[in-house]
Amino acid sequence: MGTYHGFGSVPGAAVPVTVYRIPYFIEQVPSERLVTIQATSPQRIDADLDAALARFARDRLDSQLSAVRTKCFFWQDNATPINYDPLHRPRRQDFAGTLIEHGMENGAFTITRRAILEQYRCRLGGRSGLHEMPEHSALEIDEPEDWARVEAVLEQSRGKHHADH
Repeated sequence: MGTYHGFGSVPGAAVPVTVYRIPYFIEQVPSERLVTIQATSPQRIDADLDAALARFARDRLDSQLSAVRTKCFFWQDNATPINYDPLHRPRRQDFAGTLIEHGMENGAFTITRRAILEQYRCRLGGRSGLHEMPEHSALEIDEPEDWARVEAVLEQSRGKHHADH
């Protein structure tokens, strides 16, 4: 894998601490890519990261983010549909779905080339790609009430695992 480099928080910061730490990190750590893992996304598994890293290399991406597909129909604030034609609304089970990227990344991880970080001071830029993850991985722990939702999903997953063995 690689080396873990943890950073403290920035008190009162409205911007994610990662944004403040990227310039410092790339000056201190010689690396051609940065993999940023979000601790608030507990549904990430090693296989997702391994597959994303393989695609990042194979497709010669500059940056990559994780996202989930959902079979929801989205609308803009002005009542304009985003991902379907209301005159030809498919049944949900026939709908291919949409990668939740228009309004939400699942936040599990990003992978970024050093040159992109140096040029933009941002984790996303250049030739970008998406790594699709299961819909349940969209759950993040940002608020105290998020714990209960994540615990319920983990319990359900644990029950299925025990039933399979």
